[in-house]
Amino acid sequence: MHFIVDYRAVSVAENLSALGEVTLFDAGKLVYPAIGGHPDIFLANIHGVWVLAPNTPAEIKAVFEKLSLPVIAGTEPVGFRYPGTALYNVFADDEVAVISRHTNESVLLHIRSNELITVKQGYIACNLARIGKEFITTDTAIAKELEDRKKIVHFVKPDFIRLAGVPNGFIGGTLGQTGDKVFFAGSVRSEYAPVLQQICDRQQKELVFAGRGEALDVGGIVVL
Repeated sequence: MHFIVDYRAVSVAENLSALGEVTLFDAGKLVYPAIGGHPDIFLANIHGVWVLAPNTPAEIKAVFEKLSLPVIAGTEPVGFRYPGTALYNVFADDEVAVISRHTNESVLLHIRSNELITVKQGYIACNLARIGKEFITTDTAIAKELEDRKKIVHFVKPDFIRLAGVPNGFIGGTLGQTGDKVFFAGSVRSEYAPVLQQICDRQQKELVFAGRGEALDVGGIVVL
């Protein structure tokens, strides 16, 4: 496995390094400081193909090239502030996609989900994850849209999710997945550990605690 993770998440990177190679993500001054290490601002996984913003750091593009992974070039660079930071921050799988009016056209052109949901929240990947058949989100509007479509949704308050420089982070930014493994940038002592463990148990997934304290929003744990 190869992980891409926030360069500031030292303990998370150390724990993941025991499981695979780790590349640290650092956008420098391309975006505002709180999200300067967040890959989900620049990368979107659409049905197994990665859409990369044109100003994705060169060392990250090199990882995809080295691993010979299919990549699509985004058509608009990520901006410094919102909504320019929401262009590639989406959720999409074969069943459902959640987008916003800020979503970049290069992402929209490749979505083939059965259902398409448009929400006001631009930070969708930050706020939403799916584990098996169950969703977890820190956004009430996203939760309602999914509930209206009879999806199994768990809303959790983001109050305990740490993100330097702002009051809190979001649940989607604490998670990463591959196969039957769910990686969580928090410890078993986290406020969110019980609900995540319950979901993983029901969905027959292994929850891997990659953090050493309360949940940390790292812009998602990218697993390649």
